[in-house]
Amino acid sequence: MNKHGQALVTFVLILPLILLFVAFLIDSGLIVMEKARMNGILKSNLEAIVQEEEINIVKLEQIVKRNDQDINLDIQIKGNVLIVEASKKNKSLFGKILKMKWQDVKTTYCVENKEIKKNCEVG
Repeated sequence: MNKHGQALVTFVLILPLILLFVAFLIDSGLIVMEKARMNGILKSNLEAIVQEEEINIVKLEQIVKRNDQDINLDIQIKGNVLIVEASKKNKSLFGKILKMKWQDVKTTYCVENKEIKKNCEVG
């Protein structure tokens, strides 16, 4: 049996899997980085707004949009709790392969009695 070229054939068969794995790793890293960036923007702006006498929701939206226009904010007030949900669509390299162009990155913060909490749930 002739074994010439078996390594090349094996490499050619495995190469798409390696490329998919690399694309997945790059996407995962970009999503984690974007979520950390979005958390930083949101938390620092919330800290600045909370220190004021009265919480100004319009000002919060303007400051966040000034930092990143692609962040979508959903701000709700339930009782004395301010709930800020931020989301952003992130381009996906891996998703293009799977026919999904965008990945959603989301985070939530709550403000109660000038205390900021991450990923809170209000009943």
